[in-house]
Amino acid sequence: MHSFKQYGDREKLIEGETRAAIKKHLQQQQQKQQLQQQQQQQQQQQIEQSPEYKPNPPAAAADAAACAAASAAANAAANAAAAGGLQEKQQQQKMQQQYNCSSGTAATAAAATAAAAVSLPQETAETVGLRVCGVLLLLLLLQQKDGQRQQQHKQQGEKEAAAKQNCKTKTQAAAAAAAAAAAAAAAAAAAQTNLQQQYQQQQQQQQQQQQHQQQQHQQQQQQHQQQQQQQQQQQHQQQQHQQQQQQRQQRQHQQQQHQQQQHQQQQHQQQ
Repeated sequence: MHSFKQYGDREKLIEGETRAAIKKHLQQQQQKQQLQQQQQQQQQQQIEQSPEYKPNPPAAAADAAACAAASAAANAAANAAAAGGLQEKQQQQKMQQQYNCSSGTAATAAAATAAAAVSLPQETAETVGLRVCGVLLLLLLLQQKDGQRQQQHKQQGEKEAAAKQNCKTKTQAAAAAAAAAAAAAAAAAAAQTNLQQQYQQQQQQQQQQQQHQQQQHQQQQQQHQQQQQQQQQQQHQQQQHQQQQQQRQQRQHQQQQHQQQQHQQQQHQQQ
């Protein structure tokens, strides 16, 4: 009688602890799922707002919806197991839905169920079911942690890819801007050189024109001076010619006077 009482107390203790653990775990899971959904929504908004955003294919969304449905079904099965209203076979069928996304986890759950049934032959089917549910719950935790790690790794990869793409885009834009600036600088330098050459050519042409004008002016002055000299020479020659004529006239006049004197002398002698 004492042993049956101890066994009953032990069974109730295990059942109570299992139910409390499952309830606590479900609460934690709900909180984690809510937090994870909020984080995913925030990350999705950030990704959609980024210029590198590309929508996920429909297959990935369908897989995510299927896994979420399986998780909800598993949580409902765990709640029913905690209430103690299901048998071991039904619990295994309910918990099996959680592992539709992974084939290896279902085999592990079945092995854990068989091990629990063999190791506890004296306990009731409900207690065995609760223990199996606890084992499956641990497996579920491991799978969810692994899924979280994979999701974090995927998100980290997406962030790194987006950062690399952003860096690549910025690098390409900077290279294009540098090339454009170099081309603009080269064009400006060529234009400046062309302007300098044109200015130098204009200056040289102006200097040449000024020199040519100065030479023409000097030539004109020289010609004018030559003309003046020629005029002076002509005037001087004319003066000399006039003087010569005057001298001739004087000589002729003297000769005439001399002849008159001789004629007068002859007349005087004849008288």
